[in-house]
Amino acid sequence: MNFTPIDPQACGGEGGECEIPWMSEYISALYQYGVGLAAVLAAVMIMVGGFIWLMSGGSPDKVGKAKDFIISALSGLFLALFSFMILNGINPRLVEIDPLAVVLPKFEPRSNDGYDPEYTSEPLADAVWTEVFHFPEDDDQVIRSFDFGLSNGQEFVHDDVIFVRDNETFIVTWGEIISEQELDNFEMMLDENFSAGQQIAWYVDRNHTTLFGQDAFRIVPLANPHGGN
Repeated sequence: MNFTPIDPQACGGEGGECEIPWMSEYISALYQYGVGLAAVLAAVMIMVGGFIWLMSGGSPDKVGKAKDFIISALSGLFLALFSFMILNGINPRLVEIDPLAVVLPKFEPRSNDGYDPEYTSEPLADAVWTEVFHFPEDDDQVIRSFDFGLSNGQEFVHDDVIFVRDNETFIVTWGEIISEQELDNFEMMLDENFSAGQQIAWYVDRNHTTLFGQDAFRIVPLANPHGGN
């Protein structure tokens, strides 16, 4: 049984609507299997009827019973083979199943305090690198120490946090394995201690990657067209 693959990009991406025909494909596959099974059972019933007829010795009762087996088998096979045509003739809606319409979710990056939640996809890597993190403009790799207390009562303390520019994003790492709790604390530390300005925002991409053989993730700069308040 094979189902039609669904390509989210063909549905228009985020916020687009996908039509999923899997229900009709599933029922169609069941029908095909059912017809095959009905054909096998009908053949068995016809053989049973033929055997009874052969062994009847001319007995009207046994001949009648054999005919019943054969007629029932042929009737059932007929209904299985032509049920689609019969239902379609009565009402085409009986054999048509509308595909499921599924709206793809929209991804909304986490905003910093004071930012409008509507973002464009225009990256502002240079501005975030220099104005937010205050890294040298000409450097593409920086190692920095962090020691911050957080509003949730925890701390973000790491001596060697590596930032590497990668096109319009930053790859960040500080250890072989970065837990989700550490990532939460890192994101909170950025929100509470670094001001991105009214026209700049970012979000942390939680799809882990690797950097220098260590667990890593990306910071994606974004533009805020409306500014902050």
